[in-house]
Amino acid sequence: MKADGFVRAREGAEFLGVGESTFWNWAKREGFPKPIRMGERLTLFALEELRAWALAQREAANDPGRVGRKAGRNA
Repeated sequence: MKADGFVRAREGAEFLGVGESTFWNWAKREGFPKPIRMGERLTLFALEELRAWALAQREAANDPGRVGRKAGRNA
């Protein structure tokens, strides 16, 4: 894995610890780092953006007052 710069989807998925199909599903969502098209068959992601996104997800998961909890859980 590269220490900085840009990575392909497969490397990004490995970095985040998910499968490549999950990675691409996340890439379609609002808030996920946007892919950079370098050509017809080359799409890259900024590793620093992936790192920042992952940290934000971890912080949100550890926030006891976060919005978005499912109703009925822990009730």
